[in-house]
Amino acid sequence: MTMKTFIKAFAASRRGSIAVETALGIALFFGVMVLIADMHEVGIERARLEAAAGQIAQNAAVQSKITQPGLDILVDAALQTKGRDAEVIIMNVLQSGAIEWMLRRGDGAALCELNVDGKYFTGTLPVDPPEAAGEGSDDEDEDGRTMSMIVVDVCRRTAGLELGKHVKLPRVMQVENIYRASTRTVKIDEALEDENLMPSGDEDEDK
Repeated sequence: MTMKTFIKAFAASRRGSIAVETALGIALFFGVMVLIADMHEVGIERARLEAAAGQIAQNAAVQSKITQPGLDILVDAALQTKGRDAEVIIMNVLQSGAIEWMLRRGDGAALCELNVDGKYFTGTLPVDPPEAAGEGSDDEDEDGRTMSMIVVDVCRRTAGLELGKHVKLPRVMQVENIYRASTRTVKIDEALEDENLMPSGDEDEDK
């Protein structure tokens, strides 16, 4: 092989290599762009759920009494989906961690993994438990509480998110928001009392 022939063969080989590298680079570029777009979509949806949880918690926390129609309107307005593919758990949690009441809204599916053990909230509250727990002077103060919080968990199925195949999501996306209530405990109306997921004192005695 003459030098001239060798140079021509090398140049042709180099052009082919550049073409392959360019094709791979373009494929990698578009793959990264799809991944970024998917992550952006996930971030937008998580931010939407966090805003919904915050809106529900903040509005419930300023109420002295919550009614069933009022709660339904609040949840639907916050989610803007009529609860489709979603579950909302609303709790009134005392400073001691004891749960006064727990309500569920959504399409009926149990999606949320809750920080609940029996009648107590096991997650982190923004205030410490009262030092005088169990030393109250009357029945209302028996756990030493001086405040309570509204805890809201919002969960939705991720199957409905329009994503590429580059992002593997868990089956359920879940967010939680906590607001301090304006009253020591937040009351609920009779209709919501019937929905209360926490056992009443009478039910405990029957057991």
